[in-house]
Amino acid sequence: MSYGNSIFSARATHNWLLEQQNIIGWTYSINYEALENYSVIRIIAGRKLDPPDSRVRYAGNVHIKCYIGGRDALIGSYNLTAPTIEDCCVRITKRAELQHLRKEFEIHWKHLKP
Repeated sequence: MSYGNSIFSARATHNWLLEQQNIIGWTYSINYEALENYSVIRIIAGRKLDPPDSRVRYAGNVHIKCYIGGRDALIGSYNLTAPTIEDCCVRITKRAELQHLRKEFEIHWKHLKP
């Protein structure tokens, strides 16, 4: 599916997330429903998940929402656990920017406790 725009509404963000496989990234909070609804393989969250899950690592004070898929990424205000109609995201498609996001994620992930 082609979205055509660089700015995604909450509905377009939700649809993009559902289409992705193996999402990595950052979000403020996560719950088990979001982990099951989306193909999240690893996420860094600003709030702890109770009980813990191996796909989630806690990093205090994370407020960024960045979801990295296979060919593009979204950065914006869309929170996986409580999205609102006002949420929007910017789509990142440039290869160098995606590589940078993935590299930063891997560095951050490795420095957090499982």
